[in-house]
Amino acid sequence: MQAIDELTRHRFYDLSKLVNDVDGGLAPEIVASSIDLDFQHGLFLHPSPLRSIALWANQDVWMYRYIELNIGDGSVFQLGEAQSLAPIDHPLLAEQVARMLARCGREIISNIADRIIVPRETVSIVFDAHLASAARMAFCARAWLTRNGYQSEW
Repeated sequence: MQAIDELTRHRFYDLSKLVNDVDGGLAPEIVASSIDLDFQHGLFLHPSPLRSIALWANQDVWMYRYIELNIGDGSVFQLGEAQSLAPIDHPLLAEQVARMLARCGREIISNIADRIIVPRETVSIVFDAHLASAARMAFCARAWLTRNGYQSEW
């Protein structure tokens, strides 16, 4: 991995603590630069084998992008649009991260039947595994929003 400066390391550490507080089960990892994803260093979340989320800082704003994965071999088949969250260290960042994770889980759940093409005998196993991980993330994010006095979404 390329060297990462202390300020960037600190920002990613703070964001990964926030993500872990919201979800409790996601283990963010810092990855090196990517021209395709528009960042020098990014924080990757893997809520489901069907989707990863890349978060990075652009100027002083947190950005994120969904990365849709192929169920067969884990390769990337679609990159979502880059979207912005709050500025770094902004008080609304925690709420926006929780809402983003809740939406991500909801999208995975609602789209999962259309996205999985597997042999008929393994459909239920794959469906249950992916649905459980997405539901856990969405419910944890909703619980965090409620616990911290925000209106939760679903």
